[in-house]
Amino acid sequence: MNKILLMVDQSLNSGDYLQHAFHLTRINDAVLTGLFIQDATLADFYTILGGEPVYYEHMFDVIKEILSESEAKSVASMRYFVGR
Repeated sequence: MNKILLMVDQSLNSGDYLQHAFHLTRINDAVLTGLFIQDATLADFYTILGGEPVYYEHMFDVIKEILSESEAKSVASMRYFVGR
């Protein structure tokens, strides 16, 4: 049995990678496993920032928003993957 492991990030081309992996799976009668990567580099900033809360309050909000968007993209990719 052929097996394909696909790692999907949130780059602009990730949808193309999914399509190509689906195609390879069909023509090779393979099992496809998806690994969905979320950029968590901003989570490090969120946890290590210190100092006066007022100074970092805006930055925390921006980081939370970016992480939320990143999570939404990962979930959308996963739903697309499972729905195929």
